[in-house]
Amino acid sequence: MPMPLSPRTARRFAAATALASLFAAPAVAQSLDFSVGSSMRGPSEGTIFATLEYHAPDSFASGNWSGGWAGALRVSDDGDGWIGAGYALEYDLGANWYAQGSFMPGYYSAGGTALGHSIEFRTLIGIGYRFDAMSSIDLTLDHMSNAGLGSSNPGIEILAIGYNRRF
Repeated sequence: MPMPLSPRTARRFAAATALASLFAAPAVAQSLDFSVGSSMRGPSEGTIFATLEYHAPDSFASGNWSGGWAGALRVSDDGDGWIGAGYALEYDLGANWYAQGSFMPGYYSAGGTALGHSIEFRTLIGIGYRFDAMSSIDLTLDHMSNAGLGSSNPGIEILAIGYNRRF
């Protein structure tokens, strides 16, 4: 008859199982993406930005193309914040390389950089490299502006490097 596990051993087993599941092959390809970048032009030139994105499982796939819904949260070192959601596309270039693009409208809260409106649209293009089925890095360029909703529309461009983890 098997010996019952002590509460401490049971907790350790549960923690080890949870940790191992992070490295298991994904049943559904979702991802969390973290990137850090700097504004290249505009009123916030040189400002550092950190972005966390969630990409839902693909809702579209055809040939080398795939895509799905995504959401993002961005903060800057001068107190700006943005949260948005939209659609992200990926194109498999082969040999572990991919191109990506996305469009996300969102809410912007100005800290040190006024962009002219609380509604800002982010468009992004990038290229990335997959280390394996679970992780990749990418280099992205995005543009954020209010598309003329405000009386001023300075816009910003951000060049960023990111790490992506699928689960």
